[in-house]
This record gives sequence, structure tokens and C-alpha cells, in this order.
Amino acid sequence: MLTFRENLFVGESLKGKGEKLIPRIKKGKRLGKGVTMITYAANGRDLFDLIPAKEMKYPVRQKQELYVLGLAGSREEALALVQEMVMEVYRQTGDFDVRGYFGWQ
Repeated sequence: MLTFRENLFVGESLKGKGEKLIPRIKKGKRLGKGVTMITYAANGRDLFDLIPAKEMKYPVRQKQELYVLGLAGSREEALALVQEMVMEVYRQTGDFDVRGYFGWQ
């Protein structure tokens, strides 16, 4: 099951498209090439996972509990967005407690 952060981080190439993409991603529908989700890391040690949205068409992905923090138009854009997210945490808190800032589950 997918849960999307209320104030979703969205890459420049997807600005204005995020709200339209969410239902399509949840249903596993076909999307533009390269759309990447930024989620909490599944292993609990890392900060984030970058998951191609097209993987949501697979039943195994549909069954996973994923919390989406951001959407980007490519893997490269997702990496830049992750950097922005970490820097926001530092600017707001003066620390790098990313998990605490985003309410890690």
C-alpha cells in the first residue's frame, strides 16, 4: 500500500503534475519514462529508497507498505531532490536527523 506525504517533494520536471500522477501510481498504471518515487528506506538503516514508479504494476510492490516523500522525473532528479530534502532538515533544525524531521515510522 502506498501512502503519500501531505507536502510531497516534487522535482522540477513534474511540477504541477504530482496530483495527477498519484492515482496513476497507486493503480500501477503506465507513466512517463523515469518517474521515480523517494520513499523511506525499507531496510531501516538507510535514509531513502529510490523506486521507479513503473514497479507499482507488480503485485509484490502493491503489497508493500511504502511511504512516499517525493516524486521526480528521473533518477538523477530524485538524487538532487534527496539532497534538497536533507538540506531542508539541516536549515530547519541545525542537525541531520532526517528520520526524526520527517517523522520516521
